[in-house]
Amino acid sequence: MGQPAVQRPVAPEQLATPGVQPQRVGDGWETWRFMPSQGLTRFYPSGVWTITATAKAEDGSTVTEHQTFNLRHETRLGDLEIDRVRGAKAVRLSGTLRRVDPNGYADFAPFGKQRLEISYRRTETEEWQQVATADTAATGRFERRVDGRTHGQWKVHYAGNDSYAAEQAGTRH
Repeated sequence: MGQPAVQRPVAPEQLATPGVQPQRVGDGWETWRFMPSQGLTRFYPSGVWTITATAKAEDGSTVTEHQTFNLRHETRLGDLEIDRVRGAKAVRLSGTLRRVDPNGYADFAPFGKQRLEISYRRTETEEWQQVATADTAATGRFERRVDGRTHGQWKVHYAGNDSYAAEQAGTRH
């Protein structure tokens, strides 16, 4: 039995078509592509998933391979506002962190009790510096005052966890 051949692309119209014919790649090996009839949705549990594939050669020998991936649900940072604090050299950052509703009742639900990182840079040529953190309330809202910086660019970042993906709010001036 020879080594498995490099996989070659399959035409898009073959991906979800029942009865797809294999592509012959030499040495008695064939390449098959299978796509689930229904894609993953938010109702699938997050966590580590494993894909297993077994190939059988003409002589009856088999090769089994496994590949794992971590399915994490989407998060969104929104309503980001940055305001100067009157009478002080400071800004107030606020916004909302939401996640795909794990119960499926709403598209995105508030994501409370999560730590956010706040970064700053004075100009586009400078490196980002983490200058503060903020925790979301049960409503997903956060608010944080940062002293000593009023001019420059800001961004807020959620690092994610085992169940929910990282998210970063766009740069604000």
